Amino acid sequence: RLRAASVEVAWRSVLEGGLLEARAGNVEVVRWVFKYLIKHVAWYGPIYLEASRFEESRDEFERALAVVEAGLKRVPRYGPLWFAALRLRSKVLGSPVDSEKVIQISSVTVKHAVSMVASELWWKLYLS
Repeated sequence: RLRAASVEVAWRSVLEGGLLEARAGNVEVVRWVFKYLIKHVAWYGPIYLEASRFEESRDEFERALAVVEAGLKRVPRYGPLWFAALRLRSKVLGSPVDSEKVIQISSVTVKHAVSMVASELWWKLYLS
């Protein structure tokens, strides 16, 4: 039983339960699960990524970006969060009129990401 286990031990099962609730469409439950996991397992980057993907699937781009930025503060070396940040910033800021602004913010993000992630990911950041 998970009831007797601490969250540090059973968090993967809680995450799977949250993803199951997402497929069922229980938005408030999913947000509660991700908030709980982010509070108790803040060191694990994929939790932030899954939470942002959920918000992005609901077209809540600002909320998804806020989750990614919180993840980058806690786990800055987790590469997939940087790619999610680039994608979401272009969705939040991206309109044909503001393409110059998107490029400028993206280049700043890439420069910061390069200082944090492994050198094997640099080429992918520059191509993104």
